[in-house]
Amino acid sequence: MPRTGGYLVGMNRETPRNRPQDHGPQVRSLGRVYVVHPTTSTGGTWIALNSYGITLALLPWQRIPLTPSVPSEEQREPEQILPELLSVQGDQELSDRLAKLSMERVAPFRLIGIFPAQARIVEWLWNQERWFIRPRSWRPRLWASSLQNEEAVQKERRALWEKALQEPDAGTPLWLRRFHRMHVVQPDSASICVHGEAVCTSSYTEILVVGRRGQMTYHAGPPCLRGRLIERLIRVFLPSSRPSRSGKAKASRGTVSKSSRQEGSSS
Repeated sequence: MPRTGGYLVGMNRETPRNRPQDHGPQVRSLGRVYVVHPTTSTGGTWIALNSYGITLALLPWQRIPLTPSVPSEEQREPEQILPELLSVQGDQELSDRLAKLSMERVAPFRLIGIFPAQARIVEWLWNQERWFIRPRSWRPRLWASSLQNEEAVQKERRALWEKALQEPDAGTPLWLRRFHRMHVVQPDSASICVHGEAVCTSSYTEILVVGRRGQMTYHAGPPCLRGRLIERLIRVFLPSSRPSRSGKAKASRGTVSKSSRQEGSSS
């Protein structure tokens, strides 16, 4: 959600109920770059903010079937990839790093990058064979992923999003939290906050970047339930750059090249 001098992001994490509990956000140093992010039980993460004001967030890509030759228990979680990318300063550097990563057995996912210095949003998609890049315009956006009938859920949640954008306080943190607490009776899987028998919303993470201030707010458990909010702050230094006149990402559609495997052409 673009705002004057920055942006606002909210993310519900939907996981199987039997998944080990995640850990709240902490600030750590990667050389000259500070990052803040929650952590999975295996040391990975699904959302992070760095001191360049860049947010990276992972979403499972459930519409892409897993490679049949790889047993599900041997699939690598995308959350293990993100820690290797957290110190990036821009989208081209991120593409270069992705091209060098070993992606063998990594399950399909989407990686969203928000780059405020250039007013860019870029989406990278991994289908277990190659990378694809999709530039997105700098405007309010919703990404939806679900472990249950993802295509139908995306359609239902997008309709809820478009309706919520018409509310008087749209774009504020309170509005965003209210949206992520939303429930739908039928079908329940289309709810923004999910309480299924096998799948549930396990946490809510919010990122607010304004000027030189970056803040991550974390709620463990479904956001509709009362709980302690964990807040972590970092100072943001935006690299000097001008956004394009159209406000759109300058990256072109294509694939990330990877010399060690036939993964497509350079973008």
